[in-house]
Amino acid sequence: MTTVYSGMSWVLMQRVDHHIRTVVFGCAILSNESEGSYVWLLWSFLEAMKGKQSKSAITDGDLTIKSAHLLRNATARVGRPGFLRKFYLCLMGDLEVDEFERIWTDSVVDHRLEDHLYAKKHSWSNAHIRGKFFAGLKTTSRCEALNMQLGKFIHNGYNLREFVEHFQHYLEFMRRRELVADYKSAYGEPIVKTKLEAIEQLAATVYTREVFELFREVLILASNVRVVSTKRTSTCVLFEVAMYCKQRSWAVSWAEEDDKFSCFCQRMESFGLPCVHMVGVLVYLNMKAIPRSLILE
Repeated sequence: MTTVYSGMSWVLMQRVDHHIRTVVFGCAILSNESEGSYVWLLWSFLEAMKGKQSKSAITDGDLTIKSAHLLRNATARVGRPGFLRKFYLCLMGDLEVDEFERIWTDSVVDHRLEDHLYAKKHSWSNAHIRGKFFAGLKTTSRCEALNMQLGKFIHNGYNLREFVEHFQHYLEFMRRRELVADYKSAYGEPIVKTKLEAIEQLAATVYTREVFELFREVLILASNVRVVSTKRTSTCVLFEVAMYCKQRSWAVSWAEEDDKFSCFCQRMESFGLPCVHMVGVLVYLNMKAIPRSLILE
């Protein structure tokens, strides 16, 4: 995200940490916003990371983080409830690619939505970005919240020296906050709230407190998962699962040799947290341990 301070462009690189908090990953002050400046910045960042590239990146001009704006604009411009329901489904729905294409063709095209939006579907449609790791980021709200917090330390009237000095104070604040969260995760004892005590207690030891709270919600929903069928292949066991009273099914695979789970919904790959389908299979198999493949390193 780019912000202008005292006539200079300040580029803030942010990431989501193991406590699901947005933190500063890197920053730079540019004299201008030319293409050459950004090329230099990215190469310098890559060099600082010793050549290790990020799995994914979202810019403030990316449609991926403008989903809220897309829906708001569609509401203002079209104002037809039937269309808005279908458009929201295309935008945020847990769809397969062929389902997306059918719904888009049946409804969105009929309302003459701009073709360029469809051309960029790989940047905003859940059906097309599934499996790509974005740690749950879909809107700019995280970035905006961090910028508001940063505004308590830095003001637009600061000169360069004052800017760097107060920015350092902000980084120290963030590091102290992370240390407190680490301590609570390491030494806190969450209260068991489900009947699946063994797996819930183990989850509290392998996940940070914030991730554990999300996992527990999934664990509660896992009681609604039913295994429709199982099939053993030469490499894995395939489970067809469905939610209670739902027709739609999902395929979960379990490679016994390396204890690796995967699901066709790709929530683990997209968000970094096991989906309800895989957790449902864990419960079905009466497992008390959480496989390493379901713990994001």
